Amino acid sequence: MQIEYTDDHNYLWSQFALDDFTHQSFWVFDVEATGIDFPSEQVTQLGGVSVSNGRIDAASTFNSFVRPNKPIPETIQRLTGITQQQVEAAPNFAEIFPRFLEKCHGHILVTQCGYEFDYPILQAECQRHGLTFPSLICLDTKAIFAYLHPELTSNFSTDFLVSFYEIDSGGLKRHDALGDALLIGLILCAEVEEAKNKGITAIRVDDVIKVKRFVLLPL
Repeated sequence: MQIEYTDDHNYLWSQFALDDFTHQSFWVFDVEATGIDFPSEQVTQLGGVSVSNGRIDAASTFNSFVRPNKPIPETIQRLTGITQQQVEAAPNFAEIFPRFLEKCHGHILVTQCGYEFDYPILQAECQRHGLTFPSLICLDTKAIFAYLHPELTSNFSTDFLVSFYEIDSGGLKRHDALGDALLIGLILCAEVEEAKNKGITAIRVDDVIKVKRFVLLPL
């Protein structure tokens, strides 16, 4: 798989192939962090849920605060609801990431805006702590949607996809790793169902697909 960041507004997705997309087992996850600049910021919460055959397995989830080596800014505490006190007694990234990986075993990783934030920050944390990022297939619900809808050119944000698929997000806490993972899981299930309805069984990106990047504004 190739991800090329062409500018501040777009990236290019290419050289990807996944057979039997609609019957795979996915580990859908989300990351909360001390900020949006992934080279310098650190993870504060990891959450995930298993999705198989287009259905969420609510009995298979993961949720943990992560103790960063830097304070959480007040603006981020207000946005996520994660306080400095909550993470002070939590395990650090080196302790929690192997437990997170146990849940990923045999699954394809999926998140939202992952190529822009979640995967890079996990890779940065792994490098910081002397860990190896796993050789797993990594997907992004934004990129999947761009594959299913080449005629659309919007920024496929979480809110856009929730609205497009008419997903009921009531009861799910936003900017919470597990809450967002469950919401992303619902988006993925909708994409799997749409692929089935369109007769799409495999994702094959032979030509380059342009995906609009989410412009993160300073908080």
